[in-house]
Amino acid sequence: MKNKILLIILIFFNFFATIAAFISYLDRFPQHPILFWPFIPISALCFGLGTACFILITLKKKIPSLLSSFSFFCLFTYGVVCSFLYSILMIEGGFSWAYFFCLITHIIFVFEAFLLTKYANNVKLIDFAIILIYFGITDYLHVYKGTTVYLSGLLSATAILFTIILTLTMQLISLIILIYYKLMFKK
Repeated sequence: MKNKILLIILIFFNFFATIAAFISYLDRFPQHPILFWPFIPISALCFGLGTACFILITLKKKIPSLLSSFSFFCLFTYGVVCSFLYSILMIEGGFSWAYFFCLITHIIFVFEAFLLTKYANNVKLIDFAIILIYFGITDYLHVYKGTTVYLSGLLSATAILFTIILTLTMQLISLIILIYYKLMFKK
């Protein structure tokens, strides 16, 4: 990326969003054993990974393959899924500024993911394995344990089921995109 001003804006946006997202997850930590804490703050993780990537791009450093692939996977998958989720929450539960700002930030995730695709061509097979293991645990904690219970009071059963299916589908699409970029731009 050539536009340094855009990179600096993205770094600051992601940095402050990481802090805000992490704070929003604090009440969920006591519900799980300490072993699972790294899998809980998924939005904070997305922002944090985006921040790290954009800092490395600004400094013209090489982005490690796991960081670029993990960042793309997080940003794209959860950008699409949570954009849908917050839209449905506002439709079914009424407009909320908190949901609106969450919707906007998660839409930005998707754009950030595609800014990083240029750097996703160095993905290794081990990166895919790590991503699948990490997000398998994350999905179990969020979708099957936490989010479904949390959303059951806010969304219809159909919307919750669709969110689960959309999450798994977007994860598959993310992996396909990463494989595509690996094959398309092989060095």
